[in-house]
Amino acid sequence: MGVASLVLGIVSLVFAIIPVFWPIAWVGAICGIVGLVLGILARKNLKAANQPTGAATAGFVMSIIGTILTALIYIACVAAVSKATKALNNPEFEKALEEAAKDPEAAKALENLKKLTK
Repeated sequence: MGVASLVLGIVSLVFAIIPVFWPIAWVGAICGIVGLVLGILARKNLKAANQPTGAATAGFVMSIIGTILTALIYIACVAAVSKATKALNNPEFEKALEEAAKDPEAAKALENLKKLTK
C-alpha cells in the first residue's frame, strides 16, 4: 500500500503541474485523495509491524501536495475566467473597442481577433 500511495502521489503531482484539459485535471485530485488514504493506512500498518515507513510517508506527503496544488490551480483558473468574463461584458470595454476600431491598424487587429475567436 505504501508503494501505491507513492505512485498515486506522483500521478497527482503530474496532473497538478502539467496543464491538461480541465475535466482530466480532477484525476490529480482523485489520485491524491486515494493516495492520501492509502498512505495513512500503510503507515499505520507498517508502524504496527515495526517496519520502515519511508514509501508510505513519501506517498502521503506527495498526495497532500498534489491534491492541494490541483485544487489551488483549479480555483485560480475559475477566478481568472470569471474575472475575464466580467471584463468582457463591461460597457466601457465595448466603448474602448469602438474607439479602437476608428484606427485602421487597430481595426485590422480587431478583425483578426474576431476571426481567431470564432
